[in-house]
Amino acid sequence: MEQTFKVSETDILEEAELEGFLEGEFLEEVNQRFKEMGESLLRRLG
Repeated sequence: MEQTFKVSETDILEEAELEGFLEGEFLEEVNQRFKEMGESLLRRLG
């Protein structure tokens, strides 16, 4: 399984802008989603 965030190339003009995705509130929300996905998978397998 894989979860991705697809961002249009027109939304990110420079590679340096991607660094903002790797910190703060956005990254915390991503980590929470992965945790929830893992818990859902374990419930389904369990």
